[in-house]
This record gives sequence, C-alpha cells and structure tokens, in this order.
Amino acid sequence: MKRITSFLVLILSVLTLCSVCIVPYAYAEVSYNTASNQEFNIDRNLADTILSEFAGIGYEDEKGNIVTHHDRTAGSEGEANAAKYISKKFHEYKLDRYIIKEDYNEEYNEQHYLKSFSFTHNNNSYNSQNVIAAKWSDVENAKTVYIGAHLDNYYGFQYQSNNEKVQSNGAYDNGTGIATMLLIANTIQNMSFDFNIVFIAFGSEEPGFYGSNDFDETLSVGAVEDALLMINLDSIGAGDHLYLYTYEGVTYHESYMQKIAKEREIKLNAPPKNKNVTYGLKIFKDIPYSHIGMNSDHKTFYNRGIPVANFFSYNWGDSIFGAKESKNHTNIMHTKNDTYDILNDYYGTINEKGEKEYVYKMNSVCEIVVSSMASADFQNMLLDSKDNLPNINFWYTKWYYWVIGGSILLILIAATVLVYYNQKKKAGAEPVTVTEETQEEKKKVSVFGEEFEDDKNNDNNNNHSDNIFGDF
Repeated sequence: MKRITSFLVLILSVLTLCSVCIVPYAYAEVSYNTASNQEFNIDRNLADTILSEFAGIGYEDEKGNIVTHHDRTAGSEGEANAAKYISKKFHEYKLDRYIIKEDYNEEYNEQHYLKSFSFTHNNNSYNSQNVIAAKWSDVENAKTVYIGAHLDNYYGFQYQSNNEKVQSNGAYDNGTGIATMLLIANTIQNMSFDFNIVFIAFGSEEPGFYGSNDFDETLSVGAVEDALLMINLDSIGAGDHLYLYTYEGVTYHESYMQKIAKEREIKLNAPPKNKNVTYGLKIFKDIPYSHIGMNSDHKTFYNRGIPVANFFSYNWGDSIFGAKESKNHTNIMHTKNDTYDILNDYYGTINEKGEKEYVYKMNSVCEIVVSSMASADFQNMLLDSKDNLPNINFWYTKWYYWVIGGSILLILIAATVLVYYNQKKKAGAEPVTVTEETQEEKKKVSVFGEEFEDDKNNDNNNNHSDNIFGDF
C-alpha cells in the first residue's frame, strides 16, 4: 500500500506540474520562400538619433528651445507632447491617415494622426492618446499588418515604500521600441505592399494597456478577420539577448522570421520552452500576463485571435525561474537608471558588426520585419499561420482550474493516506523489554549466537589437551 500511494503522489505531482507549465507545441514542417522581392536600405544611424531626441538629450524646436520627453507618464502633458513628436515623424515619413482613411497630405496637421481617449485608473480619470498612421495598399480589399510600440514611460509612477516618484526616463522602456518603429516606417516609405501597414504608438501602456484596449474597441469583426499580424516592439536595446515571442507554442510566422534572421546572420532567440506558461493562470489579479513574453500591448490583439510577434531584449534563459535583464548589469527598466546615458554605458560597446550593441538590436529588428514583409510568401504564410495556431483553448477554460485544483486535492489526500499508514505501522509494533531471562532465552534459541561460540571454544580446548599426535 505504501509503494502504491507513493507512486500515486509522484504521478499526480508530475501531472499537476505539466498542467501548469507545459503547453502543447504544434511543430509544423512548412516551407515558404523567404527571398525578398524588393530592395531596401536601412539608415543604421537613424534609430539612435531618434532615441536620443525622444528619450535622451532632446532636440531643438523651431524657436531654438531644447525639448526633452523624459516625463511621458500615462495621462500626463508630457505624454501628450511626446505623442506630437511621433505625429510629426509619421508625417515626415509620408504615412497616410488612418483615423479618417486618407492618403498622405503634404500639409501637416498633428491632429491627423492623434486619437484621444480617456481611462480610469485607481479611481482617477485621465486623458491620453494613441498616434496612428497607415501605409495603404493599392490592392483592393487588402488585409492589414499592425506595427505598434507604447510611447509612455514609468516616470511619474511612485515607489510603494516612500511614495517617491520613480523618474524613469524610459530610454530602454520604451524609447527603443518607438525608435525601432519609426525606423521601420522610414525604411518602407518608398516600398509598396499587397497589404496595408498600420503604425500605432500606444498611449498609457504602463498602467494597464489602456491605449491598445482603446484601439481594440475600434476593430470590427471584419477588421479582425482581415488582420494578418500584429508586430509589437517593446524594450529593444538593453538586456543580453534579442527575443521573438509569438504564441504559447511554435507558429508558422515565428519559424518564418527565425529563418530570415538566420539567413541574415542575426541571433534571434525563442522563449525557453520550460518557461512557457499560459496567461490563463492569473495568480495576481493586477498582473494581466504571466511571463515576460506577454507583457505588452500585443496581448490585446492576441486575445482577439490575431497572430502576434513581440520583439524585446532581455535575458530569459540563464535563470532557473523567471527572467532578468542581464547577467552582468543591474536592471534598469522602471528605475532611475533607465536613461540614454546609462543605456550607452551598459550596452554601448561596439560589436563585431561595428555598431553599438543596443543600436544593433534595433537595426536587427527593423531588418527582420522589413525583410519579412518584403518577401514573396509573407502574406500566404501569415494566412496559413492564422489558420493553424496551436489549439490551447483548454488552458483558457474553467476546466483548466478544475484539473489543477483536483490534482492538488488528490495529492493532498494521497499524502495524508501515506502518512496515516506510516504512523499506524509504527504504532502497531510492540516494544520489547530486554531482561536477563530473555537474554538467556535468546542464547538457547540462537543458531549462530553465543551458545554456539561457547561450545566451539570448549571443543577447541578439549581437542588441544587430548591430541595424541602432539604438535608438529
């Protein structure tokens, strides 16, 4: 009984661990043409210039004043000013209007790209905005690729211990994402595609994905059906490695982009398989995701069944549990150290490609994204990927919790039974009192005990005295 119960506890423990940490992977042997059918050139200095202006030393406006966007706290005036900077860049790169579908207009109007919204957080109301632009395709009934990055930062958030403001400039989180998105927009401005491309700078991501939620509310069922992919750019530059996260399982578009990265000799890491955990298990109600691959605006699109590709840099693989930014540097995200200068100090080393490491990561993401969109089979691959996403619906239903809860309960029951039988066995054994009488009795019944030894010694003594042959 003891062995059976122990075995049962072991099996149930393994099953429970698997139900929490393992998601079915759908490996698919697919072959698509990744060759680009358009040539393009990346300005490999542009992302760093934008990052310096947006989250670093700033820039000079028309009046000769130095403008910085260090405080981009969600719902603040600083966030609104940062949105206007992005709006100007969208116009500079000749992007079309999205909110009212219009082609590019040479006369600039910042309101053409701004979409205001309001949200309530901790019982307080705020006003924020998304910045949205498009590159419309000439193809009739064209489908759409979305490219997004959040523009706000952690500057005005407060430490819980002393209510002191964090004052994080957000160079890494998420100045690098905005710079990468604008680099992509600049790179494709003279290219043409068979699908629409929509660029979104999301406001108010940090307190709870409010910008992407507002955008999601404008997406009709038809728009969701026509969506090919949402590419999210969040925190690219710091961290030891560049990652691509697409789903709780392998997808066609992940394999496709990984193949393009390999062809271009770009090291692009996939999430560690042992750390894939469905976000359906919400242990903490205030955290809308459960691992680093889920922690941005793409989750809103993910929930609508739209394929996603989240690019970020971090160190997800070296620690046994969780993730960290780097083995050699302290975390800078959401701290006062998230500045342009410290990003340069930590990750500004010139690599073998002749670029600063953080700049190389931004340029690499741009190269992967543009190469993918310019490839011949990109749209067909995405349609297949959308139709063949791994089925993990079970992990999002109430039965998932019943399985986990039931398994844990059975483990507790089995463990209780095991302890009960062990205690019962110990209690059933009668104690033995050792006395002289029992010691003598033990000698009499001993087969190879003291009685045998005494007889043996007596025989040896007798044999020695009565030996008729003497000693040789």
